Amino acid sequence: MNIKLKKFQKAWALSVPALALVALAMVAFAAACGGSEPEDLIFNVNIEHDAWDVANDIIKVKQGDHVTVNVESDVQGGFHLHGYDLYNEVAPGAPMSFEFVADATGNFEIQFHKFTLVSDELATDDPAMDDMVEDDHVEGDEHEAEDHEDVDETELSLGSLQVFPR
Repeated sequence: MNIKLKKFQKAWALSVPALALVALAMVAFAAACGGSEPEDLIFNVNIEHDAWDVANDIIKVKQGDHVTVNVESDVQGGFHLHGYDLYNEVAPGAPMSFEFVADATGNFEIQFHKFTLVSDELATDDPAMDDMVEDDHVEGDEHEAEDHEDVDETELSLGSLQVFPR
């Protein structure tokens, strides 16, 4: 038998199992990365002493997941999920819950707008927001004035929502 042919047969015999192993690894990787069905996920968040109890300050989900966030807080404020433009108020002893489908992928900041009472006017830490508040309180708009308590708002960055492609 030809020496070149023997070397080729030997190399081929060694490469077939290696190729099979690579193919198996690719199938396992593809199964782990995608193709799964959307899940119903529930996150219970407790905001206490200006922090929340979420591991590594990140809520991780996949695109298409139905997400429910249950929020409790030791102070009155607003839970704000940027990018999804979700804002819900929560108060001590009055937990709140909201739901959404994680349709946009990426990293989205989560803030808590902590409310505290101030003197006779609505104030925030943001001058642009103060201007918006002043614009809301026009003469003759008593309904608007009755809806607001006199509060000061402090923004706390809690962490983020990470939505990965499915």
